[in-house]
Amino acid sequence: MERVPIRLGTLRATVKPSSNVSASPLLYEGPSVTNTSLVRVCRVCTMQEARYTCPRCNTPYCSVDCYRSHGESCTEQFFESHVRSEMQFSSNARGDDDKKQQKSIQELLERVREFQEEQQQLADGEDDEGALMQRMEELALLDKTGQLTLESLTPEERRKFLGEVADGRLGKLVELWPPWWLMNERMYRSETSSRRRQLILEEIGGDIDEAENEGEASSAVVVEPSVLYPVGIFTNSDAQKMPKSMSALLPGGRQPSPCLRYHLVEVLFAYALVLRAFNGDYAQDTAEAAFMLLDLCRVLSDDARYESLEHVCLSCLEKQSNVSEGSAANALAIQDVQQILRTDVFLLDALSDTRALLERYQQELERSSESDKRARSERKAALKKLAAIQKKMIFYQTWTYLAPVEDFQALAAELEAYTKYKELLGAQS
Repeated sequence: MERVPIRLGTLRATVKPSSNVSASPLLYEGPSVTNTSLVRVCRVCTMQEARYTCPRCNTPYCSVDCYRSHGESCTEQFFESHVRSEMQFSSNARGDDDKKQQKSIQELLERVREFQEEQQQLADGEDDEGALMQRMEELALLDKTGQLTLESLTPEERRKFLGEVADGRLGKLVELWPPWWLMNERMYRSETSSRRRQLILEEIGGDIDEAENEGEASSAVVVEPSVLYPVGIFTNSDAQKMPKSMSALLPGGRQPSPCLRYHLVEVLFAYALVLRAFNGDYAQDTAEAAFMLLDLCRVLSDDARYESLEHVCLSCLEKQSNVSEGSAANALAIQDVQQILRTDVFLLDALSDTRALLERYQQELERSSESDKRARSERKAALKKLAAIQKKMIFYQTWTYLAPVEDFQALAAELEAYTKYKELLGAQS
């Protein structure tokens, strides 16, 4: 006798269209429904769409509560009927020895266990869905009252949200961050002056009010920590720590390599692309931002060398990242580099902010504690590499501080001329 597999029921996925036919009320008096809606309406509460079907009686239901209340004996009857069928099958099967009967019973119990697990997973899924709906209602209420911010999200929600911002999936829903280097230079200097003084006073442990009373200009807007401005900015205190010449960093009277200007282009390109990818706020996922920066900037991570402006531009335009716009985002970052190079305050602040990003990542690694020996070894190696990269950043910032701003303005003009030339070639091809 051939054994037939037990069918535990199926989920109803599609409904064929039918003509509108009036149906009698189910449990209450109300408007008539169509044949199509009868299939979709929960037969228990008659209020919600039925997305599941009872494997015993094929009753459509919408939730765990409705499944539990649609018939208390339904599940028991399901098990009982199959147990009786199995016992009848075993007793009628001639030639079965005790071992075969035992195997049949074990197979039955396994099918029962699988069914119970499926029902438990369904119940868990409904509980998760209910929690999700409740969470969405909470966020919707915060949004309605204007109180929805990144701080309202859990760490996991914030991570997913920023990831979708970075790859462009929320591009049409999120207000895009306006890069600070696109501001008017005078306005930018004015609106960051208080923050610069604050950073200096934090370093020396003073009070910002005392400094203002000593005659410093107090007309500038007090800047609260915001993604609109860079986290790390170049201050007068930083300037005082700078050496008088590059000889302090290049012993033996050597001069900086002429190719250094091309390397700077890649550093700024990577920084601008990371800032745009994270909508101006890399602090929400410092590790991911640092990974992206070092992946884009081979000058810092792999000691790459570029011999010409064309060489570095082609490399930047061909780089792959998790930004969905791809080549368009890369081209925009090249334009950002031009803008940053034109103004000394933008250039120094961009490099300071790059250092701040890497420093924050260093601090995260230093605070982490791994019990695994291999993980500790990898963390130690990562910290060593980051320390070497920070030395490179100090070198670049010292060089840009000591070099005339006209040199970088000329580089910006060369970069602009090259990109226009590439656009012209692209239009002609």
